[in-house]
Amino acid sequence: MNLYSDINLLVVEDFDFVANGGIENVITSFVPELNASCGHLIWALPDHKVSLRLDQGLIGSSQIVSLKPESFGPGWVTYNLSRVFSKLNSPRILRKLQKNLAARSKQLRLKSIIRRYSITHLLNLAVFDQQPPSVSIPTFGIVHDINFESRWHEKCLLNLRKWCFSSTGVFTVSKWSKQQISDFVYGFEDKIFAVPNAISTINISQSYTKPLKEDLACPILLYPASFGPHKNHAALLEALQSLHLKGYEFKLVLCGHGTRRLVDESVLDDYKLKAAKSILSASSPDFRSCVEVLGIIEQDHLEKLYKEADFVVLPSTYEGFGLPLSEAVARGVRTICSDIPPFREQIDLYEINQGVRFVKGSSPADWALVIQSELDQPYHMRLAPCDISAALANWGWSDVARAYLELMLNITHRF
Repeated sequence: MNLYSDINLLVVEDFDFVANGGIENVITSFVPELNASCGHLIWALPDHKVSLRLDQGLIGSSQIVSLKPESFGPGWVTYNLSRVFSKLNSPRILRKLQKNLAARSKQLRLKSIIRRYSITHLLNLAVFDQQPPSVSIPTFGIVHDINFESRWHEKCLLNLRKWCFSSTGVFTVSKWSKQQISDFVYGFEDKIFAVPNAISTINISQSYTKPLKEDLACPILLYPASFGPHKNHAALLEALQSLHLKGYEFKLVLCGHGTRRLVDESVLDDYKLKAAKSILSASSPDFRSCVEVLGIIEQDHLEKLYKEADFVVLPSTYEGFGLPLSEAVARGVRTICSDIPPFREQIDLYEINQGVRFVKGSSPADWALVIQSELDQPYHMRLAPCDISAALANWGWSDVARAYLELMLNITHRF
């Protein structure tokens, strides 16, 4: 019997960008498990995302609906008025009116969906700058981290306060994130709940195997992360540059949203990003030939990189959860990562006893020392499939889904 059959869940994905990375991996792994665990699930998205989700086939096509109001249905007039204003070079007061009309249209559409499908609970898959919905059912939102881009950082933090005040509960993806948010929204700690992410499902037979490497072959270091100030690309590049000058050979592969800005003509406004770009552009041609910058890549390509990599390097100074660590462990790749609380949480959660080396500092010297010690060791075999399977069994996406649903039931009854 399904313990959560009484929950008819509306999951809302109402941020405009199509994520390529951690949040996208979370959503595509999490929603199908929620669907399998609750009574009924409806997934509401911006109109331009509907075809993407339909093509992915994650849940039944009849369960995916657009946030765009139906013709002449609730919210249709306000939606079209907001569209008209959005296309005009409007003064500030009209831009504010346009946003209010769009928000009103979405509220009416959500209420219509709730009535049509007898929805009992609403879960927003990622809280950024969206207003908490004003509906008559228990409402929850997921905060993946609070490291928002500088141009909308203050707006998102203020909006997070509104969510903690107005919604039934707010979920975070790690205990560390919960503590950070609790410190920021003092007084709402009893509305914040931590449920850690899980490792995305992969094909073990394809991902764990790697041909034996010749002793003289060049080791491959993979850093799969977006290009952001907290990702610490500058320290990694400077550390590897110093090792290259000592005669160490390696290949560094960088992939993720924004990484192409390291090598293209983009103008960067953050000093940490500028530093990373400057280090790479000012380095010798020999060193630059050791660095491959790929930008955004498809999941199949990423799987190929994981399969080829000897090490995954994760020098982040901040993470909400840090999914690449779990992904690397799941694929058996040895990992060198920052000694930060979210990474430590994952090690404890999965009871990982080997294959992960922590760097107790964020400077280039700290990273050079640890990477050098790893490169000096004999070639490391990948983690054994039996050890990885045991780790994966500790916590999976089905466990995540059930934890969310259990909390939704308990919190609703409590309030």
